[in-house]
Amino acid sequence: MLLFVATLIFLVLLTGCAQITHQVCIRNNCFNVELAKTPQEQKIGLMNRTHLTSDKGMLFIFNKEYTYGFWMKDTLIPLDMLWINSNNTIVYIQKDAEPCIVDTCPSYIPDKSGLYVLEINSGLSDEYHISVGEKVEFVNIN
Repeated sequence: MLLFVATLIFLVLLTGCAQITHQVCIRNNCFNVELAKTPQEQKIGLMNRTHLTSDKGMLFIFNKEYTYGFWMKDTLIPLDMLWINSNNTIVYIQKDAEPCIVDTCPSYIPDKSGLYVLEINSGLSDEYHISVGEKVEFVNIN
C-alpha cells in the first residue's frame, strides 16, 4: 500500500512538472502566456480577470493574417496589445486600452495585419521600450 501511495504522489508531481510553459520574448523580456487559439478562447480572452502579473500575458493565435480588431468588453484591467505578423515582427501597438464594463466599448483596430496579438499589462510596452518593428521569439507556441 505504501508503494502505491508513493507511486501515486510521484506521478502527480511528475505531471505538474511536465506542464509546458508558453512564452513570448521581446529581447530579454519574456512573458509566460496563456494561448487563445479557438474562437471561444478568443472571445473570452482576459475578461473578468482582476489581476495580471507583469510576467504574464495572453497570446491570441489566428489562422491567417488580418487586421483583427479587439475590444475590452468585461475586461477589468488596462492592457497593451501588440499585433505580430507571420514574420514574428511587431506591426502595431495599442497602448493603455482601458477596461470597459458597459455594452458599447471602443474597438482597437490596427493599421497593419497580424497573425498574433499579445496582451500584456498596460504600460509594459513603454517600460520595456517595446516598439513596432521589433522581432518576437515564441517558445513552445504551436
